[in-house]
Amino acid sequence: MIDLKGEEFLNKCYKELHMSEEVMHTAQNKDSKAEKVHRYMDRLERVNKKAIKRKNDIANLKKLYHKKYVIKEENIPDYIDEKSKKQIIKDQEESLDKWLDYLLDSNSPYPTWAKYWVFQGMLKIGTYNEANNTYHKRNKKTINPFIEANPEVIAKCIDLVTKHVNSEQINDNDLEKLIESGSFAKIYTLCSKKQKNKVLRRSNINDGIWIKYNYETKEEVEEKEKKGIIPEYMKLFNSLQDYNTGWCTAGSKQYAKDQISGSDFYIGGDFYVYYTKDINGEYKVPRVAIRMVKNNIGEIRGVADESQNVEEGFENIIEEKLKTFNNITEENLAKNMKKVNDSRKLTELNQKNKRKEKFTEEDIVFLYELNDIITTFGWNNDEKIDKILSTRNIQEDFDTLKEKKNQIEFIAHAEYKDITNLSIKNKDLVPDIIDRNYHSLIYLDHSLRKDKELILEAIKRNYMTLSYADSSLKKDKDFILEATKINPQTIVYADSTLKNDKKFLKELGYQTNRYLIKDNKSFFKLSLKKLKNIIINNSSNNNKTR
Repeated sequence: MIDLKGEEFLNKCYKELHMSEEVMHTAQNKDSKAEKVHRYMDRLERVNKKAIKRKNDIANLKKLYHKKYVIKEENIPDYIDEKSKKQIIKDQEESLDKWLDYLLDSNSPYPTWAKYWVFQGMLKIGTYNEANNTYHKRNKKTINPFIEANPEVIAKCIDLVTKHVNSEQINDNDLEKLIESGSFAKIYTLCSKKQKNKVLRRSNINDGIWIKYNYETKEEVEEKEKKGIIPEYMKLFNSLQDYNTGWCTAGSKQYAKDQISGSDFYIGGDFYVYYTKDINGEYKVPRVAIRMVKNNIGEIRGVADESQNVEEGFENIIEEKLKTFNNITEENLAKNMKKVNDSRKLTELNQKNKRKEKFTEEDIVFLYELNDIITTFGWNNDEKIDKILSTRNIQEDFDTLKEKKNQIEFIAHAEYKDITNLSIKNKDLVPDIIDRNYHSLIYLDHSLRKDKELILEAIKRNYMTLSYADSSLKKDKDFILEATKINPQTIVYADSTLKNDKKFLKELGYQTNRYLIKDNKSFFKLSLKKLKNIIINNSSNNNKTR
């Protein structure tokens, strides 16, 4: 009798799988849910085995997968140029091929149902969010490559699920709960994290060595390969496998080759990797990479997060290495030293935040990027920034600032970043806030929003500031009369009860009422005809007065 526990597990993970078109294509009327899925798995296995036998067939099979799962050009944002769009598609194809190569390998010892579970789960994994230790969900518009395939972690995931399917004991409560949910993405995430933490915990960051992979021309590479000598790019590529670096160099032999020997996308140059000891005491764990562009630094990458930022504590190691590059330009050196110093400061603040120590004004200015942008090693912001910010008391940080310039920048930053829970109680700041960005008055304390004198002074600088006044002022006829004397356009921000008050509109006069017609938001609840009559009457009265 055929064991269908794996297929039953798939049906639990994917409720509608047994009724899907592809499964029903091979099903028979008498089949149970599990038997339907088994027939489909059997067909998948036969197709894959047949394709593996011939190179062209496997290439065609990959094309089918590319067509179905790789991002379409029309789904890539318009602001990305054509060359970069093609590179995004290529990156996804190559990263998807890594999974296909592993799962379709004839030596891969897993049942087809398990491979299906892995592959379908992998397709849902997007970019990693270090702040909450989860992966974003992937969709048809995700531009990042597919997650790096780690055979060791894949094997661990399948082993755990197989034990679960066979009702075997799993001595890990966290994993037991995740396996019960059937989510490959969650299990893979946790296993990857545990593996990486295990490697890094055993590695003293100061006990490491730099290894240089020398620049080689394409011709030199070809000559070496003809002679059976391993070229530099292959030494580099092989050294990065199974360490979850997230570097594209580890995900593609072609990338490793392009980065050292050059291509249309890369100029080429030497490549340095800093390795710490593995569990066997050998310098094999990659922690930092420096890719050179001729004599200058192209990029410095780490393994702290999916954006490839550098881990805490590596700043001094990188700085010392930078000092050894004699032919680097002053500009390039300064650019990378700023990254080192910013990373060092970020590490300091992260530790300070964990100890719950009070931040200084200088700390706040740096963290909120009030004077300068924090430069990081990764292709995206260091996730420590969001991690620290998520724990901060915004009001306390603002109150720490004593310099007026910094206070104004903080308020503008808060409005730009859509930061809430900030209240401004110092009325002396209002004129500068209006000059910087009047929308930042959204943070004005409610007591100040009711301050008639303050709001009238604010209107002198910008009539639109009335929009942030307390609703009681917008309903106050005397106040609105005073406001429209300063600037007739303020009428558009008055309460609708006043804008529909015929007597009040007559009192305001033509110069004020004409702004109501121009205001697209408020043709009031009066008809346009009635409004015009009011304005005509106002105009007639004004003429009689003259």
